[in-house]
This record gives sequence, C-alpha cells and structure tokens, in this order.
Amino acid sequence: QMFSCGLNWPHGSSRLNSGMRIAILNPDTIGDVIIRQPAFAAMAERGHTLAVVLRDLVAPIADLVAPGAAVLQYPCNPYLDRFNWESREGLDFLGKLRSFDPELIVIAPFQYTEFEQSIVGFFPNVRAVALDGLLHVPGYPPAPAVALRGHFKPLVATSAESPETRKNELLTSAAIGENVALPPPKLEVSSGILPEADRKLARLGLKKSGYWCVCAGDYPRLSVKNWEARRWAELLKEIVRKHGVHLLFVGVREEHEVTAQILQMMGEEAKQAVDLTAEPTGLDLLMGLVARSAGYIGKDTGPMHAAAAMGKPVVALFGGGGWPRFVPAASVGRVLTVGVPCQGCGWYCHLERSLCVKDIPVKDAQAAADLVISGACEDFQTIVLQPTAAASASLVREAWARHWELRRAVDKERADFLQWHQDRVSDIEGLKGELAAAAKRVEPSVVEAERDRVRQLEAELSAVQREVQQTGNFQAVADRVEAIEERARLLDMRAEELLAERRTILASHRELAEAKSSVELRFAAFRRKAAEKILIARRRELSVRAAIETDRAACESRAREAAAAVDAERA
Repeated sequence: QMFSCGLNWPHGSSRLNSGMRIAILNPDTIGDVIIRQPAFAAMAERGHTLAVVLRDLVAPIADLVAPGAAVLQYPCNPYLDRFNWESREGLDFLGKLRSFDPELIVIAPFQYTEFEQSIVGFFPNVRAVALDGLLHVPGYPPAPAVALRGHFKPLVATSAESPETRKNELLTSAAIGENVALPPPKLEVSSGILPEADRKLARLGLKKSGYWCVCAGDYPRLSVKNWEARRWAELLKEIVRKHGVHLLFVGVREEHEVTAQILQMMGEEAKQAVDLTAEPTGLDLLMGLVARSAGYIGKDTGPMHAAAAMGKPVVALFGGGGWPRFVPAASVGRVLTVGVPCQGCGWYCHLERSLCVKDIPVKDAQAAADLVISGACEDFQTIVLQPTAAASASLVREAWARHWELRRAVDKERADFLQWHQDRVSDIEGLKGELAAAAKRVEPSVVEAERDRVRQLEAELSAVQREVQQTGNFQAVADRVEAIEERARLLDMRAEELLAERRTILASHRELAEAKSSVELRFAAFRRKAAEKILIARRRELSVRAAIETDRAACESRAREAAAAVDAERA
C-alpha cells in the first residue's frame, strides 16, 4: 500500500496486522540509532509495524538498523533549532505521520527535545512511551523533563549513567508490554553497498581487511571530547611502525584540518595512511568501508558503534561526559578513560582542559592497541585509569573555582528572578486598577435609570394624548408632544450610546482578563524554568562539593602516608 503523502508500508504488513503501528522518534545521531537496532528488531519480530523517524544524516542506514520499516525524516535538527510547525515542512511532516496513523509513539533517546514533546501533543489520544530522562531546549543545558511527565504513560524510570543498551531494553519492554533481554547490536551490510566500497578501496590502493578505520580529528565545538592531536600522531605512528598496518581516516569535513595535522606529525609513517575527511563520504559508503576494515581505532563516534555492531575489534579513547553510557557493545577490544569525580557531566565541562580524555597516557593507549591489533586480545574490556597527582590537584582547584562561579551565577539569577517577579506583580496590580476603573465608568444602574426616564416620558405622552381627546386643544398639546418626543429621541440615543460604551468596556474587560491570564501563565512557566535551573545549579554545587571533599580526603590521606614514610625513614 502507498500512503497518500508518499510513505510506503513495510513489505508484508497491513492495517489488519495483529501488531501495533509504532512510530519511533530518533532525534539523535549515528551511534545512538545503531545501538537501538536490537530494539527495532524485537518490535518487528513480534508483528508490530514500525515507522522510524530519523534525521537526514542517519536516514541512509535505515535499512541496516530497521529493515522493512517506513522511514520519516526530521525536517530540522531539533537539538539546535526551534521548529516552526506552521511551516510547509512542518505540515508535510505531520501529514506523513498522521497517514501512518500510529497506535503507539516511542520517544527513543534519554535526552529528547521540544520537537518530540510537540508530536505527542499533536496525538493526544495515542499512547506515548519515553524514558524518565532530560529535556533539551536549544541554548540551555539539559534539564529534568518535569514538564513532560504528564505526557507519557508509562514514563520509564532509569538513570543517566545506565548504558544505552540497558535503557533500550527498559523502553522496549514498556512499549510492547513484556520483559525483553536484547542482544548486542548487529549490522549486516547489504550486498548493494559492498561493491561501491570495493571500488573505492581499489582506487585508494587498500585491500579488504588490510586497513584499520581511524576517526581522530575534531573541530572546535567538539574538541572537548577528543584526545590531543599530538598524542594521536604519536600513537598512530607507533602502530604503523610496529604492526605495518594501513590506516583509513574517516570523519566529517569539519575534522579535516585536525586530521591533516595528525598526518603531518606522523612523518614518514603517514605514507601508509589515507585521509577521506577532505571529501564528502556518504553514510552508506562509510558503512561499507567499515565492514571491509580490520577494525576501528579512534574516539567515541558513530563509526565506532558501527564497527562494534559488525563484529570488528575496537580500540577507543573515551572521556567522562557520557561515561559509561556509550561504551560500544563490542565483543573484542579495549576502551580507555581517566576516572574523574565529574563523570557524566554531559560535556558541560567546568575545567579548562577535559583531562578525563586528554590525560590518557600514550603508553596505555599503545599497550591496548598492540594487544588488539596483534590478535592477542579475545575479549572486550573498559579500562578506567587513575588521574595523576597533578591532574587531581588541578581538578580540585578548578572545581572550587567553578563552584564559586556557579554560586555567583545562581545568586545573579535569583536576583534577576526576584526583580522580574516584582515587575510582574506591579503589572498585575496595574491591570487590576485598570479593570476597577473601567468597571466604574458605566454601571448597569445608570442605563436602567435612563430607561426609567424614557418610560416616564412615554407615560406623560399617553396622558397628553388622552387630554387632547378630552379637550380638543390640539396645538398646545401638539407642541408639548413634539417636545416630549424630541426629548425621548435624545434619551434613546443616549441610552444606545451608553449600551455601546458598556459593550466596549466589557470587551476591554475580557482583553484585560486574557492579558492577565497570559501574564500569569508566562510567570508560572518562567518560575518553573527558573526553579529547574536553580535546582540543577544546586545539584551541581552539591556534586562539586562532594568531589572537593573526596579529593581533599584523598590528599590528606596521601599527606599522612607521606609523613609516615618520612618518619619511618628518619627512624
């Protein structure tokens, strides 16, 4: 069947299917969607018809992660842009989703956006399932999704630190109504992609399984998540020299500058490397190149998760921003990071230098790479390294400075909020005064009094008419009648004017009441957001204090040990 707006039903499905029609919203990037492959498969295996909503950069691999599902593309990047639903793109997207006619909406990520919140609002009679996660609003740090709790039933309880694979299990179980144990992600590259990858490799002079995919470059906005270029160069140079392997650098074009720096610092060993970051590489071709590789070396990226899902060995260097949520579900490999108290910060790093990733020693990364590339590694492990004494001291010092910076920011925000609150109270009092003054301008009793005078004049007119009939003094009576009628006409006009003025005032009353309601709603929304921000700041403050106390205790312990050692030597 063909949807009227251009969507195709998955093969073999129909609206008479015993399963549900499930729309799964995925606003995030490549790695997150690859990790959800087992969830998509579990729903499809139970007879449910799926429509996966993906961003344009992920859509090319929809057939790999959710074979047979209908595919809708986001009309924006909801993590960066506030979307106008009245635009042509918004109406077109809603038309496609309504044509699918979902019976269940699944909000897949832990950190979702206003876009997903809006979609749930457009389908008030459709059950929606989401994780008890964070709401991302462009321009603000993620905040607890307090405002969304009424939209999702059930709202699946989980923690931010829980691995994404576990989150997907909980969400899938809630969606389909049964407990499921999901296997690791598994990608099978289609035969249509591999020939293109083979032709590309032939042009590059690389052979199947004769190279390792490397993703080591970055650009300013994401440099906080990456190792330093000089360390990458030192590691990769030694890998080429020691193992004689070829390297294929992949990534987006924004990463080319740093990738070129790494290659330059590698010297002669760079001759065994090929850089693809300078040219656009389609996502389907990238999947084919990963599938033909011997394995993956690099930072936390989508290609890393793709390699893990294809059964390739992985060597990855991680930071603490999302640790351990996005550790790859690989069967063979090593993942390294430096353990810090502020792990799980979501990359809102308070340090001048993200030592959780940048302080990984080259010798430890080299040892892990040697083990994996040589084939001596048969398992997968995560290695959490202890920070150096200098790094610990720097962490405490910068955490303390950040603590006071946050305190000052919270104090300023509190003062701004109180001033805003006082201004709004003044506005509301002013509106109340305007309403009271308007109410006094025309009272119903005034109009009723004018009407009584008209009725009195009409009674006088009737009396004069009776007098004329009785006396026959027509001229005098006619003059009096004319005067009375003129007066009555003027009174009628005045009464109409008063009634019109009252209608205007009543309309003004409604407008003022609506304005007051709008102000109160905005005030309530602002107060809620301010409360959430203050709550987040307080939580961060408590976290920093706990980290400082932990590090202080560790420093005191080390000082006592050093003093004991000195005393022992003196003895």
